[in-house]
Amino acid sequence: MKVSREDVLTMFRVWQADGALLRCDFSSERFAACLRARVREITDSEIKLWSDDTFSELVLRVTSDLRFEYADPRDFPHEATVFVRGLEFSWPNKDTIRFLELVERSGA
Repeated sequence: MKVSREDVLTMFRVWQADGALLRCDFSSERFAACLRARVREITDSEIKLWSDDTFSELVLRVTSDLRFEYADPRDFPHEATVFVRGLEFSWPNKDTIRFLELVERSGA
């Protein structure tokens, strides 16, 4: 389901206010990567995240060529965590970044 830019910024602001831990999955024809991060700063044109260990930073420019959709957390099962809500950013060249909010399972 497509999401507006305003809805995307609102969700990132909620994640920032909650101190939510996000799984960030990068996918490209040439590489894939994953990191865990928290939202540190948001403007109308940039989203800044710090890795959970605070040693690394991701700066994502929110440009007009980005497309936004809700990501379905059920597509990413994992034994120790639950994904409760997510967003997917994509570019015309099919590169994507998925942001999934992580919540520890009870008893994990």
